[in-house]
Amino acid sequence: MRGLVILLALAIPSLVACGSGYVEGGPLAVDTDYGVETHADAAGVVSWGVVLPAIESSEPAVIESVEPQGVSGLTVLAVLASDPDGMSIGTARGWPSPSSAFSDAVGQTVPSDGPSGRLQIVLVVRLDSAEGHIAGVRLRYRQGTVRYETAYPWWLTVRPLPAR
Repeated sequence: MRGLVILLALAIPSLVACGSGYVEGGPLAVDTDYGVETHADAAGVVSWGVVLPAIESSEPAVIESVEPQGVSGLTVLAVLASDPDGMSIGTARGWPSPSSAFSDAVGQTVPSDGPSGRLQIVLVVRLDSAEGHIAGVRLRYRQGTVRYETAYPWWLTVRPLPAR
């Protein structure tokens, strides 16, 4: 019994992220570093899309929050989602086209269809200084009854368009 108590005491902190109720990692976790350096349009607006990893399980995941981390020199205007097979952004100056199928990322479902079931997260930002940065992205989501949190090492640097 004492061994079980010690095992639980060691296991519980590693399962729950800092008492937040979220398990670290999960089926959407990746540690691949991905970054983009780009220039803003005349209004200082950039859309940056990143496709979430495919889920290789039988249950879809529901997005609870997408939180840019280490934001400096930028204002986050919107956090959107889309099917990357229908309209993939990558990085673009300005807002996504109004005719595109973008919606609020919170509440969107990442399908469990393996490689064909994906979701793209699009951050729309405005440059407020000579240079802007996002140092990472934290995603919180639910798959079945389990809530996960993963921190992506995905970064963005935005500068004004060079003078002509």
